[in-house]
Amino acid sequence: MKSVIIKLFVVLFSLSLFVSNVMAQRVAKKAYINVAEENIRDVPKGKKLGSILEGTQLYVLEEKDNWVKVSFTGWIWKESLAEFKIGTTKGEFHALHILVKTRAEAEDILKKLNAGAKFEDLAKAKIHFTECCKRR
Repeated sequence: MKSVIIKLFVVLFSLSLFVSNVMAQRVAKKAYINVAEENIRDVPKGKKLGSILEGTQLYVLEEKDNWVKVSFTGWIWKESLAEFKIGTTKGEFHALHILVKTRAEAEDILKKLNAGAKFEDLAKAKIHFTECCKRR
């Protein structure tokens, strides 16, 4: 059920972005990038989201001092997209898991986690060493 709600939210959010983009294009004036490459940011002087190349058609939504909020339409390779935001790839990551033998054990652990139990405590309680792990 939760998965269906999330998918519905993503579809509705995408649709609202599409409609607002179409409406903005009908009302807003057109502008074109006139330098080789220009950064696009989340807010004025903010985080760089990417860059746009010379000649790209944009729609001006708002102007604020020397900054212009723009909209544009384009296509992107499908495999480059994720349904949810993926964290940065910089730095070091550690994956934690609890290996159990049955679905019932997994559901029991998930229930305890949702109730506020600490992952580390549950993991310590469920450690099952195999022969290969004991040799190390």
